[in-house]
Order: sequence, then C-alpha cells, then structure tokens
Amino acid sequence: MSDITVLCVDDEQYIVDSIRDFISGEYACTACTDPVQSLEYLRQTPVDILVVDYRMAGISGLDLLREARKLDAYMVGILLTAYADKNLLANVLNDSLVYKALEKPLDLQRLKFELDESARQIRDKRENQEKLRDIYRFLSGAGDDGFGFIGKDGDLADLWRTVERIAPTDENVLVTGETGTGKDVIARQLHAMSTRADKPFIKINCGAIPAPLIESELFGHEKGAFSGADRRKFGKIELAHRGTLFLDEVGELPVDLQTRLLHVVEDKVVERVGGTQPIRVDFRLVSATNRALETAGAEEFRRDLFYRIATVHLKLPDLASRQRDLPVHILSLVERNARLFGKIATRVSPDAMRLLCSYSWPGNIRELDNVIKRALLMKSPVDDELTLVDMKAVMEAAVATTSGAFDQIARDIMAGSFSFSSTERELLQRVLTLSGGRIMEAARITGISKDRFYRLQDKPPT
Repeated sequence: MSDITVLCVDDEQYIVDSIRDFISGEYACTACTDPVQSLEYLRQTPVDILVVDYRMAGISGLDLLREARKLDAYMVGILLTAYADKNLLANVLNDSLVYKALEKPLDLQRLKFELDESARQIRDKRENQEKLRDIYRFLSGAGDDGFGFIGKDGDLADLWRTVERIAPTDENVLVTGETGTGKDVIARQLHAMSTRADKPFIKINCGAIPAPLIESELFGHEKGAFSGADRRKFGKIELAHRGTLFLDEVGELPVDLQTRLLHVVEDKVVERVGGTQPIRVDFRLVSATNRALETAGAEEFRRDLFYRIATVHLKLPDLASRQRDLPVHILSLVERNARLFGKIATRVSPDAMRLLCSYSWPGNIRELDNVIKRALLMKSPVDDELTLVDMKAVMEAAVATTSGAFDQIARDIMAGSFSFSSTERELLQRVLTLSGGRIMEAARITGISKDRFYRLQDKPPT
C-alpha cells in the first residue's frame, strides 16, 4: 500500500475511474462522484492529495477545497477545469487552495507528473518533521518514548509535574529563567506532549529581529503593503495555525506590537500588514523571557498582555541552585555530544567531575554544554574518558582570564585607584559596542534595562 493517499472528485464517473486506474499502481486512490459525500469522507479521513473538478453538481470544486482546507483535510490540492479563466486560476493559486490547476481534457500523464512532484514534496516534509522530532528527542536526552527530564534538585521535580499536567491543555504558558536555563527546551517539551504535537512548532525570537521587521515577521504582510513587499508573506502567527507559537524573548516586543498581539491572543484573529481580511488562527501560545515582566512598568510591557500570556507561569531555576543535579547533567551532555561528534568518550574521571562541579556556571546549561563540546572535539576519537587534563584545557583560559581581571580590580580597590562608576560605564559601553550599538540586543544579553544603556549615551564619564 502506498504511503500517499489521493482522493479524486469529479461528477463524471469515467473521469474518476480513469484517474484511479491510471495511478492506483503507485498511490492509494479513492474516487468519488458526489462532492457532498466526498466532504463527509474528508471529515473522517484526511488525505495527502485532493484532486477535484471545478464545476460539479451540488457544490463547486472551489467550495469543496475551501471547506476541506478549513478541516485541514488535505496537504496538496489539484484543480481540474475546462474553463481556463486566468483570473480564477491566479486567485486559487494565491489562496494556497491548490498546488496546480490542470485544464481539461485531462492529460493523465501530466496529472501523474504533478502527483509525483506533490508526493515528493509531501515525503520530504514528513522526513524533515521526523528529523526535527529526532533532534528534539536527542537534545532533550529522551528515549524512544519521547522527551525526558534531567534532575530533581530544588523545585525542579514540582516544575516537571506541572509541565506534565498542563502540556495536554491549550492554556498559554510563560517560561522565565536566566539565559541558558532551558526555556526553549521546556517550550518544545510542552508542544511535544500536547495534542498539537504533529502540527507546527513555530518559534520567533522577539529580541533578535530589528523593530521595523518584527511586525511583518509576526503578522505577515500583503504584496505592496510597504516598499520592498513584492509578494505576500505569511506571518509566524499564521504559520502556527493548529500548532504552537513560541515567542522567545517576548519582553523585547515593542509596546505598540504588544497591543496587536493582545488582540490576536484574545480574539484568535490576525490581519496581515496592509491587509483588510481577518484570518482566523488557532494556536497555543508559549512565551519565554529572562526579565521579570510582572514588575515591568507599563511603558515596557502591558500588564493586560502579561496576564494573557501567563495563564501558567513556569520559573526555571539556574544551574547554581541545582548542585546535586550537576553530575547527571554532565554525564548526559557527555553521552549526547559524544554521539553527535562520533566519539566513544562516555565516562568522566572523578577529578574532572569535581572540577566541573566546583564551577558556578553563570551561563547555566548552555555554558556547560559548550565546555563539554569543546573538550570532546579536542579529544582523540579512541579515548573513552574525559580527564582532568581535558577539562582544564578548555576551562583554564576562561577561568584564568576572569580570575585575573578580578585580582587586578581587587588590587586597584586596595590602592584607592578604582572607580566603580567609571568601570561600570566602560563595561556597559563595551557590551554595547560588541552588540553593534543595538541597545535592545545589549539589554537582552545582559538582562539590564535598556534605559540604562540609553542613559549611558547621555551621561558624561565620571
């Protein structure tokens, strides 16, 4: 039996019989001459490819396609028509109802070619989805049964139980925690355990996109909506239909767009920039930030939006507060990254483990993961253990640089030649320079209010 299902709908029996006989060797084809009955069939049995005639008794092929699209009952549509109306065909293609429109009298070889191309795209999409699922399982340390959790120190056990309870619901979730604590992993976990797991998981980093572009990224735009808009663009909200929308760094969303987002979250309707047609959307919203939005001023984050996105508020602890979990994380990351790099190292020597556990890991899991990756990359492929020498090789430079800087500061303080205010200003100025002068990016990375950076530009050095 073919892995691609096809439903052919035409009110002329000989046409659907001809199509079914011609393609049945490669596709699981169902034929129907009644469009109303075909719609009932689709309600129960979605198909991969829907082939429909334009003019039929009962309902038209376009109406059938529109209703089937609302049901999410097919992936690729092909329209058959004896009426080559160019405007009609353009509108149908632009509305994404069909992939191709074929003129009658029907060329079965041409139809077979389009079916083969559609099947290839569907299989590629499925393969990519499977790869993504495998990657997510791999990154999360899960077994064959899905995502797995690591650690039970501190409040983590209660957090995991909360995730398991709320994941199957459609409640909006806000995940907060320091950079590198795994907010992205929790968002994907919520999606994977939800009823929407086989639908899109769409992520947008609100702090990484320039302000002039984020509106189009979120809401999409129509062709000609602004200079350079040479085609219609579907926004991330629209792409998340029936799936999960993940707004990372949601605290960096400009206030004017917060208002638009609030209406979308409340009404589940979005309008593209430059558009007038409201589009209904059905998505589960998960947001993340390293900022305390509940205490942010109204000029930074709308209070009513906060309450909408934080129906459930998950607070992730930093790694420093989970010392008992460190060995578990270390061994898990060594095993996963060893597989990733084709290494056989799966053990960590006691001395290396003590060194790793003695460090505070201000960058949390992300920093720990990077250190282990570097150690494994420098390791011989045949070595099966990470030693103290291996770990020192990748940690000493960073630790020594930091330690040396603090030693020098301490000596300057004792000598009375240290100015806290000027040092703070210089440090923040360097962060701003490394961020390319982008205040929002500097604030996001450091967790420091963007107002501090704005004042930095106006305040004279002391």
